[in-house]
Amino acid sequence: MSIGMKCTISSANLRAICEAAQQAGINPRSALEEAGVEANFLLFRDGQLLFSAVDMLLNNFASASNSDSFGLRAAEAWRVSDLRSLGLLLLHLPTLRDVLSATAAHGVRFQTSFTEQFREAGGTFQIQVDTRTQPAGRQAVEYHLGTIFRTIQSVMGDRWRPLSVHTAFPKFEDRGAERRLFGDRMRFDSAFTGIIGDRRDLDRPLRQGEPEFERQALRLLEQHPRLDDGDVVQQVKDQILFRVQQNSATLPKIATAMSTTQRSLQRRLSSNGVEFTELLNSVRRDIAVKSLANRNISMSQITDRLGYSDVSTFGRWFKTQFHVAPAHWRDLPSVHPLGGETTH
Repeated sequence: MSIGMKCTISSANLRAICEAAQQAGINPRSALEEAGVEANFLLFRDGQLLFSAVDMLLNNFASASNSDSFGLRAAEAWRVSDLRSLGLLLLHLPTLRDVLSATAAHGVRFQTSFTEQFREAGGTFQIQVDTRTQPAGRQAVEYHLGTIFRTIQSVMGDRWRPLSVHTAFPKFEDRGAERRLFGDRMRFDSAFTGIIGDRRDLDRPLRQGEPEFERQALRLLEQHPRLDDGDVVQQVKDQILFRVQQNSATLPKIATAMSTTQRSLQRRLSSNGVEFTELLNSVRRDIAVKSLANRNISMSQITDRLGYSDVSTFGRWFKTQFHVAPAHWRDLPSVHPLGGETTH
């Protein structure tokens, strides 16, 4: 997202937030006015609100309800149908990997205040929540974390059992919503905010795919306003992150996931001064450097992360990018092991 872009959030989120307030015995109307949000946005789900206003709204509701976990209480009230056409698409995709790929491709149209960083390591996958352009309070961050959890729960049902759910914030005093959503899986004061899941869940079949429903949902998505061209670069990088390990980070497949043509996507990237192969190599370089910094990760595991078939192919690619073999790079004095990552 470009620095000058306004940080927004879909007005569809107001339904869940105000429903949680009403359940806490709070009339949301005055709080909406205080945050500068018109009440008619509750009926108009396809609009965009300033993220700062919604952040204030969540904080005010948390204070009024005397609940430091109000963000999670609002996430409990959230439904995948709040995503409208995107929600319809998600409910008819065959695997969780397809669901996460679709949210990376289209979710920014509904939610532009956060980004999710995705990676696979050993037997796990990790979704890390980050704010895009401005700080966010605890309630907004954990509301978004909760909606990610609820999205996966909506498509997987009772089969969804994350290994752990993490927040950078301290333990709640009001732990009801946390326990209802996550059971005993929440970890506080973590180095990141996000979810760690079993990697096998990504490719387990969810249901028999229904292509006609997918086509209808994609047509509805196309009715939403196009993203600014400045967003397309980050979208493509997000798609590459989801696909590179399966060696499916190709321009045709990513164009299809983004509901556009290969030629149109090439034009939009070129208008931003980049080419697809540059972005692919950029993502691979980042993964390679971070992985090499952790000596617990073998060369074969790094090769797998980058979607290469063997170590020698990875080595040749790495040498063209950095002019040194990966083993020599790992021995450079400036390269230090990264903490916090384990292999399985």
